[in-house]
Amino acid sequence: MRYSPAVEMGGSRIVLAVSQVAMLDYHRYQFSWYVLQGLKERAKVLGLDLVTHPLSDKGTQALTDLLNQEDIGGILALTVDDPAILDVVVNLKKPAVLVNPSFRT
Repeated sequence: MRYSPAVEMGGSRIVLAVSQVAMLDYHRYQFSWYVLQGLKERAKVLGLDLVTHPLSDKGTQALTDLLNQEDIGGILALTVDDPAILDVVVNLKKPAVLVNPSFRT
């Protein structure tokens, strides 16, 4: 999609928050594997460090703590549809991109 880092980005590390569904898919070398490989390759070209953070059903505090670190410039959320996680992303004062969102109605 040719996203480029935001000018106001505050750090060179980007959190890659990955849902359990995406991690399972990744380990099976399916869709998520290709998406993650593409994200990693593009980050390398841009000189960004991707910090992979597998999401769990144990709450959002670990993600919130990670995102509040000064050198974190933003978040890529892969296949995330958990309302609590999305609330964290919405309230973040940093750039965020939802990759392959799967919203339930």
